Amino acid sequence: RNNTGYVDKTRDMENSGDGQQRIKQWMSQVKCRSWRALAERSGVSLYQIRQLREGEVARMRLETLGQLAKALEVTTVDLLAAVTEISPDLGTD
Repeated sequence: RNNTGYVDKTRDMENSGDGQQRIKQWMSQVKCRSWRALAERSGVSLYQIRQLREGEVARMRLETLGQLAKALEVTTVDLLAAVTEISPDLGTD
């Protein structure tokens, strides 16, 4: 997060690896063995899965993120926190 409190988009890719690991953990917990299986379970396209994996959530609809979160049995806030610099407490200190 930069000094204005907004997420610095140039740092999204730095965090995408960590986010992918968190998503893979959630996938394992719900017995979802591949990105394709996550797409099928959530009802979203592989293109949208790729956007999520790359931290490009700003381009995704909230409904899509909700579908993915539901498939992973996590909150949408937790999913966003995993792939961005947004903290699960919505940035409050």
